[in-house]
Amino acid sequence: MRPRNLVVVAVLITAALGGGKFILPHKVLPTLLSFIIPKYKDSKKCWRYDKAHGIECACNRECSKSAMTLDELYEAAEEMQKNYSGRMEVLDDSADLLCRAICINSHFGPAYAGISNIIQIEGMRRGGNWGYDPEMYKMARWWLDRARELSPNDDRYIITEWGYLDVTRKTHEECQRARELLQKAIDTNPNVASYYRYRSRPNYRKSYEGAIADLNTAVKLAKTDIERSKDYWELADLREERGEYREWEEAWRKAIQYAPDNAWFRSSFAWRLADIGRCKEAKETLEDALRLMDFGMAHKNLADAEECLRTQRKYGTPPPEFSEAIFMMKAKRKKETLGLLQKATEAKPYNPYMSILYVLVVSDINNFSKITDPDVYVVANQQLKIILQETGEGCEAKYLRDYIKLRKASHPKATPSRPPGERPLFNECDYSYMFRYSRCDLPPF
Repeated sequence: MRPRNLVVVAVLITAALGGGKFILPHKVLPTLLSFIIPKYKDSKKCWRYDKAHGIECACNRECSKSAMTLDELYEAAEEMQKNYSGRMEVLDDSADLLCRAICINSHFGPAYAGISNIIQIEGMRRGGNWGYDPEMYKMARWWLDRARELSPNDDRYIITEWGYLDVTRKTHEECQRARELLQKAIDTNPNVASYYRYRSRPNYRKSYEGAIADLNTAVKLAKTDIERSKDYWELADLREERGEYREWEEAWRKAIQYAPDNAWFRSSFAWRLADIGRCKEAKETLEDALRLMDFGMAHKNLADAEECLRTQRKYGTPPPEFSEAIFMMKAKRKKETLGLLQKATEAKPYNPYMSILYVLVVSDINNFSKITDPDVYVVANQQLKIILQETGEGCEAKYLRDYIKLRKASHPKATPSRPPGERPLFNECDYSYMFRYSRCDLPPF
């Protein structure tokens, strides 16, 4: 029977219940449809939704047959989950393959672990940023317990148990248990690339060098370009953490090279480019991302990049040394940052905003590193003299003089140079360009 005919039947039954007057159709009709339509919809699939456990395998005669082996069904389903990217139909197809495996052999533990992982993915989606849906994870726990009963020493169960604990862990004991599970998965099957990628993450790595080695191993073991792209993505984050500028950019470009259709990678890379002042490249990369997929975060990042470009056209584009200096500052590499900033201020033609940004960044280094170093203000005054020579008593000099006084007033070894509560006047100039790179804690204006 076709779906349209089913709806007609449901309407007629509703009318009959109401004596031909269609009494309470908003209550009766949805109830009838909930029993009829889902069964029709799922009649050709090997699974359906279940309130208690999220997924119920529908083992009909067709589902008990397959040209693929159990391991092949699991691998195909796992690959679909890796390529999820927010598309629910991909998870639907993955669940169908895993239920097919259970219909063939109800004692195949990895299939239960795979279904648990699907429910965990959905739980993370519903939970939003930095959270998860407890009800969905309760359902996922049921499937994991079944997998543990059937295949307690299978690395496919072990790694899914680790993934569950990685999200839900709250105590030191649970953190330690997660580390043990991840290491057990690697010991059980040392040929899986993703296990090494997981071990390179902050909660699990033993050292920076060990994390780099794990990611290089993951790249070598990766069977698909999708896996390699994820390895390079995490390698880029690791390089950024250490302030390795060229290695960071190389890793990001390789991640995009191996996943050219991944709009999220392009958007993330572009956001980082804009953050260090490479706004033109950021804009071009975001436009490429939006051609692949239209999503809100890319639009927001594009708007930020375009605003940055407008400001740079007004005040001047920072030299390459400045972008690298900001990158180094985030990694708290003070010596390299100061050297690059000095080169940026000496670049021709002279840009007075480079001197202002020099002071802002040097002060931030002083604050972030918790170093009470009065010499930072000597550098600031030197840059002020340069601005006065190049531009005269303009807006730039006024801003910098007020900023130096503000910092001295808050310095533990300096004598306050302004009355308590007095603020510098910032409303005469447009400082948006400076604040984009300063990350300082100036009073709001």
